[in-house]
Amino acid sequence: MEDEAGTEDTGDETGMAGDPCDPAADALDEMLGRLDFHPMAAPVISNVEADANFDRERVRGLLVRQVTSRVRWWSSVKKAV
Repeated sequence: MEDEAGTEDTGDETGMAGDPCDPAADALDEMLGRLDFHPMAAPVISNVEADANFDRERVRGLLVRQVTSRVRWWSSVKKAV
């Protein structure tokens, strides 16, 4: 698959061990762990996977991963359409 620039979109993450954003991801994970997510009324399309999700815990984890992962914005938009 190709991204908006015409380059191949492999879906691989570019986050790496020791990423400077790791503390932010940890803080977000802790904060989201204190929230009660209600059942999803509509699918949430994650920028990490460019796929629709209804599972509350999965969405929470994907929000955390988005801090340090390569996002797939264009693929997410195409999925929504």
